[in-house]
Amino acid sequence: MIKPIIIAHRGVSHSLPENTMPAFERAIDFSCEGIEFDVQLTKDGIPVIIHDETIERTSNGKGFVKDHTLKTLRTFNFGVNFSLENIQIPTLEEFLQMLVLKKYNGLINIELKNDKVPYKNLEKLVLELIESYGLFKKVVISSFNHESMKKIRSLSSSVNLSLLYLENQFIDISDLQSIHAFSANIHIKDANFSLINSLHRHNIQCFCYTANTAPDIKNLLQHQIDGFFTDNPLFAKQIRDQERS
Repeated sequence: MIKPIIIAHRGVSHSLPENTMPAFERAIDFSCEGIEFDVQLTKDGIPVIIHDETIERTSNGKGFVKDHTLKTLRTFNFGVNFSLENIQIPTLEEFLQMLVLKKYNGLINIELKNDKVPYKNLEKLVLELIESYGLFKKVVISSFNHESMKKIRSLSSSVNLSLLYLENQFIDISDLQSIHAFSANIHIKDANFSLINSLHRHNIQCFCYTANTAPDIKNLLQHQIDGFFTDNPLFAKQIRDQERS
């Protein structure tokens, strides 16, 4: 029976600001088996870690990420939702530097947030940073923008890729095979034996997002998935280990 890995969704985001260094550092301190986060580009072409295309929800600033330079973004506080001060938006390079420094050995899921904003050269810039820090074997790059994943495969034959799917979106195995996908990342409500068995028969792993409640986690554990994303990895690990004991 598969023991799915637990991936910290935007870091340990249930108790710390999502996609920030404190949330990632907590995930590493908790020995999380994987860390997931989102990458976009600033106005001056710097890969930064943030989920939304705009900054209102997670900071005290306003506007689109693409319309701010890194210097301007660094003037906003991304800890406001947790009453924390001076929490800056992290760059991808800062995060990768931390992984190397702390010798983190878990899975690193980089989601490119380019399904709404077509960031020029995002794929190339991300690949170059991954390569420069020697993290190709640990990284999985994913996106809802499947054309972007095709572009990455044309740039690299070795990096692990995942196609992200919206809830109820049709999953065509041939699309995954065409880019030699590492996995399909699907909505938890779409997890079923038939799909997962089909993926496994084609040597494609299946990861599910986002499981935060005990019923959802227990349900996923019945479906032979390879891993799942959660905001509360310690809680999820406790349930998984109880169910597998």
